[in-house]
Amino acid sequence: MGERFKTLVFVAILGFIGGVLADFAGTYLIPALIQLFPEILNARWILTGLAGAALTLVFVTVWAYITEPRPPER
Repeated sequence: MGERFKTLVFVAILGFIGGVLADFAGTYLIPALIQLFPEILNARWILTGLAGAALTLVFVTVWAYITEPRPPER
């Protein structure tokens, strides 16, 4: 398989996993946090910012550990 196709498939799989995690967070995790901390987590932008930061960290971490380092080009 071509390298570009492998990369596209990998990104698609990460996107699918991210969507499943976002659905789980929106359905179960966020409502539970709002019940526990109603004053702090009442602003929607805080919740979406935290979710976006967490998902970005997960994606970048997975990408960094899966890809092989390349030697520097000269």
